[in-house]
Amino acid sequence: MMAEQPLPALEPDLIDPVTMADDEPTVRPEHGDTPDCFYASQAYWKDQLALTYHLRTFNTPSVIAAALLETAPPRGLGEVSVDGAAVFIPATPTLQLIDCGITSRTSSPAATGKGKSYRVGGAAEGTWGGESVMAERNPRVGDNWAHRYDCMRFHVPTSFCDFPFMPYGPDLRSPHLLSRDDLAEQVKRYVATFQLNIITSAHIQPTHYDQTTQQWQIKLQTPSGQKPAVAKHLVLASGIASQQRYVPSLPNQETYQGINIHSTQYQNARKLVDQAAKTVLIIGSANTAFDILEDCHAAGLQITMVVRSLTYIVPIEYLLDKRSLGAYDFGVEAADRLFLSLPSVIDSQLGDGLMKLFSSQESYRYDALAATGFPVRDSSHRESVLMHNLLERAGGHYVDIGGTKLLSKGKAGVKANVEPTGYTATGLQFSDGSTLDADAVVWCTGFADRHVRDTTASILGGGAATAPSSNLSDVDKNNTDATAGTTPILGPDEIAARVDATWGVDAEGEIRGMWKRHRLLDNFWIMGGFTQQHRWHSRTLAVQIKAALEGVLPLAYRDTPRV
Repeated sequence: MMAEQPLPALEPDLIDPVTMADDEPTVRPEHGDTPDCFYASQAYWKDQLALTYHLRTFNTPSVIAAALLETAPPRGLGEVSVDGAAVFIPATPTLQLIDCGITSRTSSPAATGKGKSYRVGGAAEGTWGGESVMAERNPRVGDNWAHRYDCMRFHVPTSFCDFPFMPYGPDLRSPHLLSRDDLAEQVKRYVATFQLNIITSAHIQPTHYDQTTQQWQIKLQTPSGQKPAVAKHLVLASGIASQQRYVPSLPNQETYQGINIHSTQYQNARKLVDQAAKTVLIIGSANTAFDILEDCHAAGLQITMVVRSLTYIVPIEYLLDKRSLGAYDFGVEAADRLFLSLPSVIDSQLGDGLMKLFSSQESYRYDALAATGFPVRDSSHRESVLMHNLLERAGGHYVDIGGTKLLSKGKAGVKANVEPTGYTATGLQFSDGSTLDADAVVWCTGFADRHVRDTTASILGGGAATAPSSNLSDVDKNNTDATAGTTPILGPDEIAARVDATWGVDAEGEIRGMWKRHRLLDNFWIMGGFTQQHRWHSRTLAVQIKAALEGVLPLAYRDTPRV
């Protein structure tokens, strides 16, 4: 995507900053002149509900102009004016931005909420007073974090992770990195402060959707009995790539006599020591693997990290910089608007350019690590793009908070560029024919479910999760036989078959299947991603649900004009 749509290279004197000082726009184009408002062939319009009532990104002046003219009349778009003075931002020597607020008037009831006002909060009420209930499978609020491994930390600035309407306290601000306990306690406070309606120890029984009445029929099995619920909308907020542990199936596993666990089963190194472990193989080289590496080293264990391929490493200082995610320390709301209103192709390239700038100033930083045999790739490499790892790979990088020093100083071993191929009685065999002995093997190999549709059926009370569908194209997924029936009542399997593919990006650079309507299933929503997206898109999702409940949610504009 970035190769096909590089950053525009503007003429240095194309924009005169002096003209940016007035509140009034210099030109008020008529409809026929709309394409002339955009520069050359590289122009972008990222629309989040405003006119498309969907999440879309259009590019090129002619396509943007046509899409504007198609979507504006149905939404009743009237007066449009600049809200306050424009701010001229010379983002790069060849990219210049004009940042300004735009206020519009519309006759569409979906945008005005029919003149009603809604209060936030209140028992069993969410945004704009919508009645809701959450089903949590754990016994206590916050257990989803409290049950993680003891040494877990977030590898991003704290301000980046603030909850909507409730920031973390000043004692937890950067450079402090949030721990699992910080997260768990904040979730508890959030639920208590806003009096959110939540049922814990809730196990979902087979869920059904009635296409005729457009209602969800849900049964929750709890320690106090079964609780039925009928809802107009269902939000699946169980996370992305987080349900099915991935551990490769290798021959002779039954012969291995040591401790063999996935990282989700790891609690702390002391438990390994208590089981008489002295040596550990850590399979993987992303954030979790390095967290566990540091924990095992602190407990006196002898460790070897098995690094199967090149690993992109980003120093935490790069993210804490005020030109990067450290910008959130100046104001979360403003930073959200800055980052999340940009098209993904622009945001990713601006971030990539900044990371490469930082790396160019210390090209030697990981020389000692590379000398150990660790296949490191820093930000200077053209294929090292953090947004690619986050949005398309859902991981595969390490934000370095100090773990690489253990390797570069020889305090832990490295086994690189090999794949485990089988077990021995005392360890693992590898693709180069070698073996390594270890008392414990910890698989930091992530999760198999790359799409929410792979686990939707089991989450909604159906049978086992379906096999991962990553080999199917989007067209295949949206045209399977399972979606062709006319049965009015859908069970877990039929529901899962109608869910759009999730995560990754589409041709427009928009994240697939998240925070928006699905093509083949009404009143179903997926909430997930990282905490910045949780905060921003909780509003995106709530606006759509509220409009639907009020009967004023327009059809999503899914077309792309041909010009």
